[in-house]
Amino acid sequence: MRQKQERWKHVWKRVGILTSLASLCLCWSLWHRTATAGGDDFALPGDERPKPKPRKRANNQKRRYRGLSPIYGPPKEWQSFRSTSQLTCAIQDSDNIWAGTNNSGVIRWSIRSRGYRFYVPKAKNSNAQRITSLALDRQGNLWVGTKGYGVGMVKDGTRRFKWYQYKNGLPSNDIRGLVRDNNGNIWAATPRGVARWNGKRWKKFTRRQGLPDGDIRAVGLDSQGNVWFSPNISNPFYYNGRRFKRLKKFPFTGSTCAVSDRTGGMWFCNEQGAIHYTSENTRSYNTTHGMAGPIVQSIYVDAGGGVWFGTKDNGISYLRNRRWSTINRRQGLPGTDIRALMGGPGGTILAATYLNGIAMYQNRRWNRLGIGIVGNKIYAISHGPDGAAWIGTSSGASRYHNGYWYNYANELTTPDVRSFTFDPTNSAWIGTFGAGAYRHKGRNWKAFDVLAGIASNNVVGAHLTPEGLWFVHEQKGASLYNGESWKTYNERNTLGLLDPAYPVQATHLDKDLTLYIGFKGGGVIKRPLRGRWQRIGYMSGAGGRGVVNGISSDNKGNLWFATKVGLFRMKGGAFKHFTKRDGLPDKNVLAVATEGHKIWIGTKKGVACYDGTSWRSFNHEMGLVSDEITVISVSPTGEKWFGSPASGLTIYRGE
Repeated sequence: MRQKQERWKHVWKRVGILTSLASLCLCWSLWHRTATAGGDDFALPGDERPKPKPRKRANNQKRRYRGLSPIYGPPKEWQSFRSTSQLTCAIQDSDNIWAGTNNSGVIRWSIRSRGYRFYVPKAKNSNAQRITSLALDRQGNLWVGTKGYGVGMVKDGTRRFKWYQYKNGLPSNDIRGLVRDNNGNIWAATPRGVARWNGKRWKKFTRRQGLPDGDIRAVGLDSQGNVWFSPNISNPFYYNGRRFKRLKKFPFTGSTCAVSDRTGGMWFCNEQGAIHYTSENTRSYNTTHGMAGPIVQSIYVDAGGGVWFGTKDNGISYLRNRRWSTINRRQGLPGTDIRALMGGPGGTILAATYLNGIAMYQNRRWNRLGIGIVGNKIYAISHGPDGAAWIGTSSGASRYHNGYWYNYANELTTPDVRSFTFDPTNSAWIGTFGAGAYRHKGRNWKAFDVLAGIASNNVVGAHLTPEGLWFVHEQKGASLYNGESWKTYNERNTLGLLDPAYPVQATHLDKDLTLYIGFKGGGVIKRPLRGRWQRIGYMSGAGGRGVVNGISSDNKGNLWFATKVGLFRMKGGAFKHFTKRDGLPDKNVLAVATEGHKIWIGTKKGVACYDGTSWRSFNHEMGLVSDEITVISVSPTGEKWFGSPASGLTIYRGE
């Protein structure tokens, strides 16, 4: 009997040990799930249990960036790049996404290949490239609404735009919305009324034709086929095929989107949140209910009844079964300014962001489709020691390496990038106009602004010498950083040569490590390595002491200056002036760069190349992205990079 009791004691002791171990495992599992919540395993309400996180790749296994170059196939002699950022609207069609941009026309992404193509209007008016809305008709033709240039139509399989404007029957050339109704008609909303395209002509509807309000901000279609319109300062109304009907009560005016749900109701975007309307009830939603941000810019209702809200600068809010979820960078979303939300194949969710391209939610993760440069306004082009090309734009910095683009905009307080230089540790130093300088190495960023010791946050030039890093400011002189301390040079310690009355427009460091600075009306000054500041000769006719737009030096030590009255060469202290009579496309020279003995010159009317004896000219018809070229850089491999002030950049691989 006693032996049997002792045996049971041992059994219960083992059971207690196993129970304790099971409890510890359960606690650890709960803690681990809580600690990793909000990361890569983010799941929406109603989703199945999260999948385990994938194993990390070995250190020697490189992660391949998902994206394709804008031009399929091998590099061509002429290759142009435009911005895939600044998206304003988007629609989804089978395997393609059509996105409108603020200054690049239309982009078509392939969801399957992740590549993209540009559809850029050839109209001289830049408003033709400012896209506000998109629609597809039954024939697959693309309809494009612009800000100031009317409506364009691109036939399926082509890239040519056919334009309809005020003279063709539109109430205004400023298009705020497009939609196709159940009869195949295209409706256009404008600040002066609406118009309907029936396949042959436009029919205008204004107050004279019974339109309740003329200043329309958004247009949409409900599940019954009614066309809805949202005016700027009055309640929404709809067209039922016979007449217009206005809602008597509505919480807010000025909605910017109108989207139908699957129960016969309508959702409206608003700067105060979102509004859901049905014939029985109207309800508004805002941050007090759980929305991520107050300004809603886009809405999408998925097949399960969940509602996606794209906000301005606060990511995405998701509502399902009265439960709210927030999706932002923490959950992998590449950008938080959401301009359009769509449903993709296989239940995927597609989000068009303003500065970060198209993001796709699939298998509980956000992935980004192929991207290009971050902005079309090019300020600087530089080539790093690893062979990568860095592009400074008014919208951030872009790095092009091994055929892929990497964009940096949200990492910068002010994404107005004007210059680059690189230190011996392979760190990139980025000069911005408004936020000082940034050091970028790997994934690490460090800012250097006036609080850190730099003389001004407006940096227009950056160069590396044995003395340290030089940062040249627009009107506050120059700052020298030796890795530990800062030294400022201004009019006080340069005998007045760094005069704040003349803004800096160009900087250059020659092979002898002499720093040159060109001004707007102040000519050019130089500082040899560890030497004194000096003013160089006078360029006759260049305006004051000289309006200098660019500086470069050739392999013979000659200096070349781009000015508003032509090109100047300084050889041994003597100047030679080149004008249109010599072969320049235009007298106002905006940029200059050297390639051995060749001189590349950018103007408002194309690019010229001078080899010492003869001239050649290149323009938009030959392959340049624009005739106006303000930045030129020659890579170590001989590629010529041309940057424009509004249209992106071009690589020329010829001689």
